[in-house]
Amino acid sequence: MKKAAVQRYAADESIPAICEDLQVALSTLYRWIKLYRNIELGHHSYSPLEFDAISRRLIKAEHQLEIIRLTEIISKNATTNAALFLDPN
Repeated sequence: MKKAAVQRYAADESIPAICEDLQVALSTLYRWIKLYRNIELGHHSYSPLEFDAISRRLIKAEHQLEIIRLTEIISKNATTNAALFLDPN
């Protein structure tokens, strides 16, 4: 019933009409829309759960990349400092 209501909304049926027909509150239908509508990006369509999972993976990958960048900076600085220590001229 929830997904069918969201599909009706996606087909441009008015929210008040859907709510009246299903005898649900406006806030309930808005919550269903948030939970069940597909997110269209380019030629791909994602459910909210899929989109959230992709977002979490992206954030994790960005953090890992930042760690790698910082590690490389620290490694370069350590190498430079060691070279200066061994040959201060």
